Amino acid sequence: MANNVTLAQGNEVVRLANDKGLTVEKFQADLLDSGIVADVIEASKQGTLPERNALRKVLGLAPIYPDPTITKLGCHVIDYDEDIADLLKRGKYDWKNGNVNAKNFPPRLKGRVKSDLVLVHFGRDMSDEQVLTELAKLDLEPADAYEDLTVGAEKPELQREFPIPAIGQHWQDRHGSRCVVFVCRHADERCASLDYLGGEWDGDCRFLARRKQK
Repeated sequence: MANNVTLAQGNEVVRLANDKGLTVEKFQADLLDSGIVADVIEASKQGTLPERNALRKVLGLAPIYPDPTITKLGCHVIDYDEDIADLLKRGKYDWKNGNVNAKNFPPRLKGRVKSDLVLVHFGRDMSDEQVLTELAKLDLEPADAYEDLTVGAEKPELQREFPIPAIGQHWQDRHGSRCVVFVCRHADERCASLDYLGGEWDGDCRFLARRKQK
C-alpha cells in the first residue's frame, strides 16, 4: 500500500544506529526485544508521542534547540538627552504603563549615541539567565529602556508581530520585583509596558540587543 513505511525509511534508521555506533546486539536488546520501538510506533499512531525534547528529558538526554534567529534592525541613534515622556509621546502608543518614566528608567548614557540593534528569537521559553548567557555567546548586550522605546517609535509595526523586551535595564518596584520595559501588542493596541525578571520568557519574544562596540 502507498501509505506503508518504506525500505528507504528503514535504511535511515539503520544509518542513524550505525552513525551512533550502536551494535547489532544493543539494537536488538534495547530497542526491539524491549518493546521500546513498538511503544514509540504505537504512540505515534495514537498521536500521543511527546515532542522531542520532552522525550529526551525522559531518556536522560540534553535538550536540542534550533540556532537563534537574528534580525538586523540597523544602526539607530538613541537620544539619551530626550525626556522619556517625550520618547513615549513620539512612539504614539495606545497604552503606556505609568511606571515607564525617567525616575524609574534613567538614561544609561548622555547625548546621542549610535546603537547597532538586532532582535534575537530563541524560539523557546527561557529564563533571564539563559537569555543573558546566550546573548553573550553571540557577542551581544541586552538593550535598555531607551533603545526599546526608540525601536517602538521608529518601527511601530514590529511590536504588533511579537513582544520585544529590553532586559538590559530594570527598575525594582516597592514589592521588590525587578521590572523591565517591553513593547508589545494587546488586542489591537500598541503598548509600552512592563514585565518582570525572574520568571520565564515566552518563546515568542524577540529580545532587543545591541552589538558590542569594538
